[in-house]
Amino acid sequence: TSVGSLTTSVVGADNKKQVLNTLTGQQAPAWTFQSVPIPSNLGTFKIELTATVGGNAGDIAIDDLKISGCDLTYSCHVFDNFACEAAESGKPKCIDIGQKCDFTADCGDKSDEEDCADCDFEQSECGYVHVPNVWFNWTRNAGPTTSIGTGPVRDHTLNSTDGHYMFTEASYPQWQGDQAIFSSPQFPLTSSICNLEFWYHMEGDHVGQLAVYVNHTYGHEQVFVKNGPQSSMWTQASIPIGSHRNVNISFIGTIGVSFQGDMAIDDVKLTNCKPSATCTDEEFVCSTGNTTCTDARKVCDFVSDCDDNSDETNCKGLCTFEADYCGWQNGSNPLQLLRVQSSQYGHPNYDHSTMKSGGWFLALDAAQGKAGDKASILYPKIAQATKGKCYFSLWYHIEGKDVGTINLYANDGSSNKKVWTMAADSGAGWYEGGFFIGRVSSIAVTIEVVKGAGSQGDVAIDDVGFHRCFDGAEECMADEFQCASGQCIPIDKVCDLVQDCFDNSDESSCTGNCNFEKDTCGWELDAAYDDFNWEVAQGGTGSYGTGPDADHTLGTPAGHYVYVEGSYPRVKGDAAWMMSPWFVNPTYNCQFSFWVHMMGSNIGELNIYVITTSSRDLVWTLAKEQDVVWVQETVKLPRLDAFRILMEGVIGDGYESDISIDDISFRECGIVPLCAPDQFACANGMQCIDKSLVCDFGFDCDDRSDEAKCGNCNFEDGMCGYNNIDGDIQWYREKNGLHSDSIDCQVDDGRYYRGTENKTKSGKTCQKWTSQYPHRHSRTPENYPYSGLGDHNYCRNPDGEPGVWCYTTDPQKRWEQCDVKQCDYYLTTEWHQKEGDQAIVVSPKLGTSGKNCYLTYDIQLDGPNMTVELFVNSTGSPAKSISRISSGDDTGSFWNHSSAVVGAAKDFQVSFIATMNLDRWAHYHLAIDNILFAPDCAAVASISKSPVDMATPAGAKAIFSCETKGDPLPTVTWYHLGDALGTGNFTGDGGRIWVDKDNSLVFNSTVVADAGKYTCNASNSLGSKTASAQLVILTKCDFERDQCGWMNVANAADDFDWERAQAETLSYGTGPIVDHTLGSSDGWYMFIEASYPRLPNDKAILSLPHIYKTGPRCELRFWYHMMGSGIGTLKATAKDHSGTVVASWRKDGEQSAQWLQGGLYMPHADDVTITFEATRGDNYQGDIALDDLEFVNCDMGLSPVCSGTEFICESGQCIPLKAACDSVPDCFDHSDEDPANCPGNCDFEQSNCNWRDELKFTQFNWTRHQGYSPSWFTGPDSDHTTGTQSGTYIYIETSVPQQPGDKAAILSPRIQRTSSRCFMSFWYHMTGSHIGSLELFKVDRSGIREKVWEKGGRDMGPDWLQGGFYVGANQFVRFEFVGTKGDGYQGDIAIDDLNFGQCSPYLDDCDPVSEFKCYNGQCISGDKLCDLKQDCFDGSDERFCDANCNFEEGMCGWHNLISDV
Repeated sequence: TSVGSLTTSVVGADNKKQVLNTLTGQQAPAWTFQSVPIPSNLGTFKIELTATVGGNAGDIAIDDLKISGCDLTYSCHVFDNFACEAAESGKPKCIDIGQKCDFTADCGDKSDEEDCADCDFEQSECGYVHVPNVWFNWTRNAGPTTSIGTGPVRDHTLNSTDGHYMFTEASYPQWQGDQAIFSSPQFPLTSSICNLEFWYHMEGDHVGQLAVYVNHTYGHEQVFVKNGPQSSMWTQASIPIGSHRNVNISFIGTIGVSFQGDMAIDDVKLTNCKPSATCTDEEFVCSTGNTTCTDARKVCDFVSDCDDNSDETNCKGLCTFEADYCGWQNGSNPLQLLRVQSSQYGHPNYDHSTMKSGGWFLALDAAQGKAGDKASILYPKIAQATKGKCYFSLWYHIEGKDVGTINLYANDGSSNKKVWTMAADSGAGWYEGGFFIGRVSSIAVTIEVVKGAGSQGDVAIDDVGFHRCFDGAEECMADEFQCASGQCIPIDKVCDLVQDCFDNSDESSCTGNCNFEKDTCGWELDAAYDDFNWEVAQGGTGSYGTGPDADHTLGTPAGHYVYVEGSYPRVKGDAAWMMSPWFVNPTYNCQFSFWVHMMGSNIGELNIYVITTSSRDLVWTLAKEQDVVWVQETVKLPRLDAFRILMEGVIGDGYESDISIDDISFRECGIVPLCAPDQFACANGMQCIDKSLVCDFGFDCDDRSDEAKCGNCNFEDGMCGYNNIDGDIQWYREKNGLHSDSIDCQVDDGRYYRGTENKTKSGKTCQKWTSQYPHRHSRTPENYPYSGLGDHNYCRNPDGEPGVWCYTTDPQKRWEQCDVKQCDYYLTTEWHQKEGDQAIVVSPKLGTSGKNCYLTYDIQLDGPNMTVELFVNSTGSPAKSISRISSGDDTGSFWNHSSAVVGAAKDFQVSFIATMNLDRWAHYHLAIDNILFAPDCAAVASISKSPVDMATPAGAKAIFSCETKGDPLPTVTWYHLGDALGTGNFTGDGGRIWVDKDNSLVFNSTVVADAGKYTCNASNSLGSKTASAQLVILTKCDFERDQCGWMNVANAADDFDWERAQAETLSYGTGPIVDHTLGSSDGWYMFIEASYPRLPNDKAILSLPHIYKTGPRCELRFWYHMMGSGIGTLKATAKDHSGTVVASWRKDGEQSAQWLQGGLYMPHADDVTITFEATRGDNYQGDIALDDLEFVNCDMGLSPVCSGTEFICESGQCIPLKAACDSVPDCFDHSDEDPANCPGNCDFEQSNCNWRDELKFTQFNWTRHQGYSPSWFTGPDSDHTTGTQSGTYIYIETSVPQQPGDKAAILSPRIQRTSSRCFMSFWYHMTGSHIGSLELFKVDRSGIREKVWEKGGRDMGPDWLQGGFYVGANQFVRFEFVGTKGDGYQGDIAIDDLNFGQCSPYLDDCDPVSEFKCYNGQCISGDKLCDLKQDCFDGSDERFCDANCNFEEGMCGWHNLISDV
């Protein structure tokens, strides 16, 4: 609306400007094409585009500039030259592009040194650029930033709000960790004393990080970093940069945790940077003219980088042995290292220098000499001091079963020391060895080879030499990693699974990396829930036409890798899982890399999943045959907290489907293991326990994963940690078995099902089999003794129904089937090849068992001469057979249930050994299933039923359970906040608290002091276990200190979490700006953040631990905030232990800009769980907040009946009588404000509430409306009820055709009777230069009108104002609002939220103790007297209040002193 102009001009060599075209004012709401003719015969010229600002709503943009049809000749070559601004002799001066920003003015006008590094940002950004493809950009700004409490108020250059600086905006849509990178132009060369100066500003509670990097030819280095808030003032930084080539400076701002994190820079300057030499400290000066430079690290690297080869001509000790020994001398030993060509003494087939068969190297003739004979070659003493990063290296080949040893000795003048050795068969390749020298005054090196025991041991040496010893920098460069020894290697060589540091420090601390040479590095190959396992292999996989012949790490058959075997008994779709350890704290650019081999005509697929504490996401997949060689793949990982990687190999449709993995690495991740080496990481990714607690028959992980692979197995979801060992044939899982009943599935009709499902298909709860209510029946445990019936309500099938079923607790539904899945897996063996073949499967290693331990299993032996024997293998004891079943032991083709006594054992395993003493052509079937260790197996004290968190009102009953097991029987001690309450049958606090015989801790009636953590400790002679739970005493939670026991749900039911926050949320146009408790930005509340990465319908659930019991009038009151165009849904729900909803509350869409109250009424609730579920709406403006969650009236001893001074809500809730009909809903069902109960009250949201237009003596009507009124500069922009444009109010529209003096009247419904306390309040809005008047009349039953209130004649301001008057005792009364138009259209008048308060005829007069009676008879609360706010409509509550003053109406008697200045 206020666009200025855009002018196109040409400027000639004489600097005269000719305007060609000008566009003025708004053009179009889209991009518009412009074509501007350029005059001919201009000679040398340039084009200038000038934009002139018209106003603050006048942005101008240009794009896609093109010059065509001109046949131009550029004065300076576009890419090789820079054109000076000032012309010389009618033409611009051209200089080499390398002279731009070289700290020397080569242009007469010095334009080549403009827009370089120095910048105060007053006119522009001085040639600095915003690095693309990062999260956001720096911003040039003047004055304060948009966020309160952060950023500078003025710049540094001018110290003015008119001055400019650059800053990073931390508010939405930025997110924690987002980065903005602002980089200077490039400088060809800097001096060794070059210095960077700048001023920075980092103020705010949420400031992240400001870093400065120097980027140059040889890498980049961080030269400055500050984290967190620094000062409210500008601070100067002065940083030495040093000598580098092709330099630029990058300022990197990283966002902190929230919006108060703006960072700024100003007055950037480079000083003393003009170079005095042609080469930097990082470079070598070639001999030719002493002006050519090359990377010093490339000196003496066997490759010529200088044109004159001077970088390779003076290299002491450097030798490829292609021509001679280069000064190296053979020692006086029995054997000699001789120059040979490939294969002269056997292997290798090629040298290292040329990688060709004709290349030369040194070798030992393995056919000569005897074991222990030595050969050596030495380089004479170099009497020259070495530089700080000096090292010596060689390439070696050592292969064969009789290899000897290679030793390196160094003598620095003090002694001869062995500094490196190699004595292992390394395979067919060449490998690098060496040692770090550092600074020494002199050095001599000897290479020694010791002959092995036989003639099959090839040893060769090539490409020896000293490096970085006499040229180059004294320190590692910015793009290098410093090894622990001091050696420098390229930084991209770190954690690449190849040893580049001679001390291996580049690979020693690389979390998660694995080459499988020694072990699996913590990666699990035997996951519990897959079909089979990954295996470690060497050489080929054993299947023709698939799999590699060698590993990737070593490239030899001796190297190790992991693979999935696609041969029988595997079938298409079988999956094997390999899982990493749990990791935490990855960086934002974390990359997971690995080498994969997928060759074979039947290849299936390889899938990569990222597992977090709440999800499992597929992030990468590769299917079908790829190549005959190893291929590297890299997967960029998303932003995570705790995570692990799952690699899934899926078998294809034939045996040629082996998939192999090697050399796994995490690059640029910064991850650390979740748990210490001596700890076990629970599957939930949130808990670590001691490894000794795994498989001890007690649950220590909250998710019970410590016992997941501990012997119990129905083979439905995998092998459960069972593994084949040393057998002739293997056990494997077979699908579609005959029997596999377990705790979570049924076979066929489910007659053997013994699970714990207690709901029918339609969700009805099952009736106990021992109960005859509500349905009488004969299916009792006595009548069906072997059917799994008992004193429980679990689904069973005692009588041959098609599936498991139960009687229901619904009187209208007698019985119904249950939805229990079918089982279809068991364990069987491969087809044997010869008589006597054995298959051996062994359990995971288990802990210590008690003397009563036994296990059960199902077995089928259908066929002759087969035996299955069960052994216990215990530490320190010989293997013990505990069960032996043979063909003919009445097994046949049916499943048989068997058991075996394990007894007391320590660190044991069980193994099933099947022996096939039958002809290979015989028909047979052998299978086992449902291996189950008895609960009595636990020997170490353990807790089988832990206490769970609970909440209870003060005065109510609470119980914590703690059931134990162990051998001997554990003793239980309860602790509260670390203090012991008592052991065994304990009673305390006068009998209010006691421990029951089942070890339960019972509170007969709770008190506030009972709150806190309770711990049950179970101990016996073998050990102890603890389990803890929190007791929350329900009062009020204002979130000022913590979440008071309210917790985010950690399961698949929700998608993200509620957060505790202060002040405004990050997103504009949504969320509160203050909390409800304090009404301050310092106060805390809970909210959901609807911005990225949240999606529509994402859910966040806040939950309270189960409440044991509530009283007969229990309420949960809370305050909520739902403002924004993208608001979704907020639901509060209370459910009992059966899942039945006992109370619910819900709001959808935007409600108000204010905090509003809601609640749940839940009398006599038993074992209740309360949840707040927030659902994200359709855009980011959907933040929902909660505050001040308060339980009231929950005492068990309260009367369930409302008193005579209370109003009974439709739900049964009781509220004070005077709270009804006050326009504030106090009943959670809002029945106290129902228009049917409250005549006259109206917020106009749904209708006019029976207020009607009075047509007599009026000229127009009141109108219901939302948002702005149609006329400018008058009327409200939102209603009063919700404070939003979607809220509704009524108003008079004073535009044409209304005339000055015209009236509109609206009349209330008749109110039959009011109390002596009755008052009327309302909100009105009267802004505009033509305001008329608003009058309120009381109309009695005879129609007589009495004016009781009036405002008008002037603009009352832009806000809603409250009005009202005292009504008192009346009968059959009405009220009428009359709006009168002023003398123009800017006179709209609005009203909202009409309320008749305390009008119930049953209310008494003012309470003389707690209330103040206004002069007009109105009653107000006593604490509102003299509070500087008028609550009496006649103002009498503030009339005689001593020296109180709000200065709205005057000085209140306060006056200025004459004697002051």
